[in-house]
Amino acid sequence: MGLLPNLQVIIGECDFYLQVQVIESALFKMLLEHPFFTLSQASTQHFFSGDSYITLLDPNSAKAITLPTRPRVYPVLDFQ
Repeated sequence: MGLLPNLQVIIGECDFYLQVQVIESALFKMLLEHPFFTLSQASTQHFFSGDSYITLLDPNSAKAITLPTRPRVYPVLDFQ
């Protein structure tokens, strides 16, 4: 459908301005990939307990935020 330039996405106290490609239908709400992880200098921590955390750095203010991740939940398919 087109490009949405400089979309402000606020995560905690961090502001990110993303170049977003809008499509008509997708299996996700928003897909963040390599350009976002590079922009935010993303780093992850993984623990033996199975917990994971991602740390993002706001390139404009140098503020950092650390967030817990959660497991992906797949829908249950009923083939009956």
